[in-house]
Amino acid sequence: MNAANKQRGVALVVFALTLVSMSGFMALAVDIGYLQYVQQRLQASSDAAALAGGRDINCCAASKAISTAISYSSTAGGHNEIPGVTVTMPSGPELKCLTSMQSTLKCTGYDKANAIVVRQQATVPLFFAPVLGVRTATINANSMASAAGGAIPPLNVIVVLDTTASMNNSNPACGKTRLGCALTGVQSLLLQLTNPLNRVGLMTFPPLANASQAALQYDCKASANPTIASSYSQAGLTYQIVGLGNDYLTAGKALNNASNLVKAVGGATGCASLTAVGGVGTYYAGAISAAQAALPSNGNQNVIILVSDGDASSNKMGTLNTKQQCQQAVTAAAAATTAGTWVYSLAYGAAKSGCSTDTAPTTNACAAMQSIASKPSMFFSDSTSSCSATGENVIDLFTQVGNSLMVPRRLPINAL
Repeated sequence: MNAANKQRGVALVVFALTLVSMSGFMALAVDIGYLQYVQQRLQASSDAAALAGGRDINCCAASKAISTAISYSSTAGGHNEIPGVTVTMPSGPELKCLTSMQSTLKCTGYDKANAIVVRQQATVPLFFAPVLGVRTATINANSMASAAGGAIPPLNVIVVLDTTASMNNSNPACGKTRLGCALTGVQSLLLQLTNPLNRVGLMTFPPLANASQAALQYDCKASANPTIASSYSQAGLTYQIVGLGNDYLTAGKALNNASNLVKAVGGATGCASLTAVGGVGTYYAGAISAAQAALPSNGNQNVIILVSDGDASSNKMGTLNTKQQCQQAVTAAAAATTAGTWVYSLAYGAAKSGCSTDTAPTTNACAAMQSIASKPSMFFSDSTSSCSATGENVIDLFTQVGNSLMVPRRLPINAL
């Protein structure tokens, strides 16, 4: 063999070896690229699962946050399932009570938690590594999110409060009258609504005889009882105590003593709160409609928070329809929801009875209050109610409403 042929033979050998090496590197690059792709999808689904679960912490049923997180994971059947990849959750999702966050996000409600941790593990099949005896690779992705309580969207909030005579009864759950407990809950809600673009107002039912009576509900005199309308159809009546405003907090995010809203709900130092005069029974459909009519279109999210025992059965209706009084309220709330308003319903001492004017079809106070909420996560029930009670007092319910008006946020996993 001459020298030229020898050189060609060596070149072929070198080329073959180089081709094998290059093929190996290309195969390795394909497997590494696929692993990176799956890792990104797994992390994204872990983040999505944690945020979705965070939204449902303490919201509507025990461990609802866990089932929601699983539904948004990459496990089999999840919204973010990865084809061909087996994903498990070795531990969790786990609900956590982070003490560092308890000043703003209390561990109350169904779950007694304020954060959720999602850990996912994926077994990824490889394409070319099996020739080297490696058939799969295992990767992990972890994420943690708070309960709803992060960035707060601008809101217009009208609290519609039951001030019928039964609200003067004592409530051992918080050591005050039923009205006093509810007003303390409103105060806690105001402290959570810190966005300066928020606007909050207050309405009560039964309605007042006329607008001039509203000032008596925040003039700080314990003896100043306003005149209630003689019927729910009296001309000139008003449900509004304080219109929408943003003066309820000081620059230091404390309750502002000079705010009429703070005075009305008993948050001003040395100032008596509004009173529950009652006298014309319970009918709240008109209050819901009045609240919706008072909500503006200014770019903020509109919100109605109704607090009542839900037993609408007034015999002081005047010219209004006396029948289906609870269903009238459900219809009014549905109209508000259709208009884009978030309607929250707080069943306060509600029973699985009542609504005696609703005969075709029949209903009860609990069912009516549940139907009023725009969606199930916007319905809350206190320990004195017989419908889905969480064992908490009404003050805790307001805290949970405040949390739900915010959004969950991701937390560094090393914050555990």
